[in-house]
Amino acid sequence: MSTSDDIGLEHTITVIIVNYNAGARLAKCLRHLDTQSFRNIDIIIIDNASTDGSLEAAEASPLSISILREDDNHGFARANNIAARMARGTWL
Repeated sequence: MSTSDDIGLEHTITVIIVNYNAGARLAKCLRHLDTQSFRNIDIIIIDNASTDGSLEAAEASPLSISILREDDNHGFARANNIAARMARGTWL
């Protein structure tokens, strides 16, 4: 079992965010990620064909984010699997 002490700078955590018309919730999530003390994170947002402009929050964020814009809503599980294939982190 790993502990927080095991997470050194040589490790990266991949954060996958599945978005579908999340609007202000996505912006709030990104603000909270930006306040984390552990900075070695790989952020992937997969958008399930949102129509509310919610990705504007991601584009305005100071964080380095990979954004996957999908033409179809794949659902939560499949979207996570698609993004996980791109993950570079030691942990998801």
